[in-house]
Amino acid sequence: MRRQGVPARRWLPAPTNCARYNRWRRIRVTGFGRHGASFSASAADERVLDVQFTDDPISVNVRDGRGITVPLVWYPCLLEATPSQRKNWKVAGGGYGIHWSDIDEDLSTEGLLRGAPAPKASVRAK
Repeated sequence: MRRQGVPARRWLPAPTNCARYNRWRRIRVTGFGRHGASFSASAADERVLDVQFTDDPISVNVRDGRGITVPLVWYPCLLEATPSQRKNWKVAGGGYGIHWSDIDEDLSTEGLLRGAPAPKASVRAK
């Protein structure tokens, strides 16, 4: 992957510890052939198209063809939700977010692309 002709290893932040490195490794953005992403910032459409759950990860497809897959364990409210609660999502935030009204949880495509797990404070008391 290159940004303005510069290899990714030069513009991606250097891992400072194992946890940060693993966070970068676990995020998988798909949909762009073997040569990596080649598009201008204005062409990227990060609005939500679909959300899917499997046993471990959550996968979000965005309108520009990419798929974002992150571990479900990053979002404790979704992890503890029932399958029917997880399926009850709607697009929010002008298309750039996902809202689960049953569990009052929100995610943004920006946060998913950044690889940002939910803050510890977001775990709700029962």
